[in-house]
Amino acid sequence: MSLFSRKNVPVTDTPVAEVPAADVSTEAPEPADLLICFHNQAGAAVDVTGSVHLQSSHWSCHGCGACSERPHADYLWSTREKANHHAGICRGAYHRIA
Repeated sequence: MSLFSRKNVPVTDTPVAEVPAADVSTEAPEPADLLICFHNQAGAAVDVTGSVHLQSSHWSCHGCGACSERPHADYLWSTREKANHHAGICRGAYHRIA
């Protein structure tokens, strides 16, 4: 009795039908003034946008829709900390921000 009972079958070069890619994008469009992009626990983006040198940066979550309490009134270092903290605790899936 043979240990392996499978027979060797020659592989044929038959073409495999290609499945067209879906044209529905689940990713949020990237803002023009994007500075930093974090990802929350569900993989949705938390974008930090604004200016590097001025007091005008803000964050917005594409998972749950939350955003800065004071948009355009925080420095980048402060906004970065808040966005990173939110990304660490948020479990929201993709949510389109208008």
